[in-house]
Formats: sequence, C-alpha cells, structure tokens
Amino acid sequence: MGHQFSEVYFMIYDKLCEIFQDIFETEEGELDRSTSLKKDLHADLPDLIELSMILEEEFDITISETELEEIATLGDLEELIEQKTEN
Repeated sequence: MGHQFSEVYFMIYDKLCEIFQDIFETEEGELDRSTSLKKDLHADLPDLIELSMILEEEFDITISETELEEIATLGDLEELIEQKTEN
C-alpha cells in the first residue's frame, strides 16, 4: 500500500509542476515543495482562482475559497490534493 501511495504522491507533484510551469511560466527544476505561491511566484488572486479551476478539473476535486487562501506553498497544495483524492 505504501508503494502505491508514493506513486500517486509523485504523480500529483509532477502534474502540479506542469501546471505551474504553464500558469507561472517557470522552468523545469525551478520549483520544489517549499516554493511559495505568493512570495516566489508572485501569485495574485486571479492566478490562484485560475489555478484552482485547473486543479479542480484535472484532479476531479473541489477547492474552497478558504482552502485556497490557506495554501502557502507547492507542498501545501500537493497535500490538499492528496487528501481530497484519497476519498
């Protein structure tokens, strides 16, 4: 079970990196789990809304405005998606 969890975990991270590269025009290898959406990527509210819409469609989840406001880093976002896709 742990092995399967790891594969899903890395699949989410890889997909997030692809999406971030598109939205924030980052280069491959420029992101890690500690990357701050606001400080490092200068994400504003429209960016976050666009991101949440893409993630909701990509992962078939719903992200509330409150959850969106609580996300500080790429790692936080990865954990949120992981929790929502486990159910």
